[in-house]
Amino acid sequence: MPTDWTPDPAQLAWTRQLIRALKDGAVWNAPAIGTFVIDHKKKQLHLIDKNAGCDAELLERTVVAFVVCGYEVVDDTGGAAGGGGGFPGAGAFGGRYVKGDLPN
Repeated sequence: MPTDWTPDPAQLAWTRQLIRALKDGAVWNAPAIGTFVIDHKKKQLHLIDKNAGCDAELLERTVVAFVVCGYEVVDDTGGAAGGGGGFPGAGAFGGRYVKGDLPN
């Protein structure tokens, strides 16, 4: 993923707390981004709807934080009306990110 942003310990703690708080299959609405569904069994976070005016930088940072916490993040919007499918800079990854996609 083309970003040089690295979450600090407080941001990772917040993300881990959110992961623990969400039950398997829970829907999480992040107003500046869109709607996600968490799958703890597969360790995946699915973006199912992107809000109009989606904050691309915040989306990218959310992806990075979840990936660092061990979750694969999948864009399931498929070009939905709220801003289109694909993460910022998805390139060859096709809207699917795992830890190996992040720069060292």
